[in-house]
Amino acid sequence: MKPTNTESKLWSLLDFTARAENASASLGRPKTETSAVCRENADKVEDRVPIYAEVKARPKEESVPEPSPTVVGGSAQILPFYLNHVGLGVATSEENCTSKYDSHNQGLGLYESFGLKAHKLTSFLDLDIEKRGNLFGPWLPENGIVMVYAWRGVGKTLFGLNVSYAVATGGGFLGWGADKPRRVLYLDGEMSSYDLQERLARIAKSNPTNNNHEPLFKVFTPDFQKDGIPDLSTEEGQNRLKFLTKEADLIVVDNISTWCRSGGANEAEGWRNTQAWALKMRGEGRTIMFIHHANKHGNQRGTSAKEDVMDTVVQLSQPAGYTPEDGANFQIHFDKSRGFYGADAAPMEVRMVTDDQGCEKWERSTSLDSTYEKIVELAMQGIKQVEIAEKLGVNKSTVSKYMKTARAEGRLSQER
Repeated sequence: MKPTNTESKLWSLLDFTARAENASASLGRPKTETSAVCRENADKVEDRVPIYAEVKARPKEESVPEPSPTVVGGSAQILPFYLNHVGLGVATSEENCTSKYDSHNQGLGLYESFGLKAHKLTSFLDLDIEKRGNLFGPWLPENGIVMVYAWRGVGKTLFGLNVSYAVATGGGFLGWGADKPRRVLYLDGEMSSYDLQERLARIAKSNPTNNNHEPLFKVFTPDFQKDGIPDLSTEEGQNRLKFLTKEADLIVVDNISTWCRSGGANEAEGWRNTQAWALKMRGEGRTIMFIHHANKHGNQRGTSAKEDVMDTVVQLSQPAGYTPEDGANFQIHFDKSRGFYGADAAPMEVRMVTDDQGCEKWERSTSLDSTYEKIVELAMQGIKQVEIAEKLGVNKSTVSKYMKTARAEGRLSQER
């Protein structure tokens, strides 16, 4: 007799169970009674698969359903129920195999199967979900993913270290503040340990009132790693860092090129594993801040897919007329600002100066008058963006952002 569709599924389940139990036996686990029943010497489906007798004995309307996208679990309900029957411990009850709290069971609107959950809209809207706060300023949220990018030498690591120190000590930086000290893990993948120590020492010296919370700040540097730094775009690399990441509220990855090496920074495929890890960290209540390089056009290097899951994307760029003698002097632009806007998302220009005691002080201006006004003036003359960028010595992306702002303010027509 030709086996039914359900019988064929049960054949496959028995084969799977036999293989699983053989593997278990090799590890010293006793076999269950079912494993003694072999496909070759069983005359009936009921003998081969004990649970099938239970299914067969049910009234027709209670028989095992065929697969259907409208039924959570579908006929795959047989698998965990059967494996539990033979003692493999995959499921503890039939409740684990079906939609757990649907309209036929307590009416809570929660559908759960194999560790996955979905809510009805009505039940989702009734959930008491705590509002997400901010770790630092309006742009670094709790349970968030953020990226800061800049051309080499602009100051992205200096920016990242100052933000991290402020978060760890409950301090401030550039007019932004942290509501309380948080646990910070700074994953550096590029600088020498000497240079990193020197930078952090200057930051600590410049913020003496916050030093009591420095133990919350953990620093990882490649110079002390015998086997090199892990690759965060692989599961193995992610697992190697668990002993550190599980103890952090903010994880700073400086930078993507050194920490996420599989597939290359330019490949969307290579980024997916890193993105999955970042989303997992967010789901566990952590915030990830990626430090990244800009390309030669001033945009973030590689695939734009990296920005899809970001809450905030921060660009650092040098102002027009910048020279190396100016030191740490850069402009801050928010390419993406999920959850904040207006004055909170306004661009600014910052400059670091050192006083007589060797302490670092930061000057901050939100007007950006000089560069902004020059760009608007040239744009009003009909000069193209590429020519404006060349004339003022700024990135084309900076010109584009300023012109967009000027259009929003009504200073430029939409045609320009």
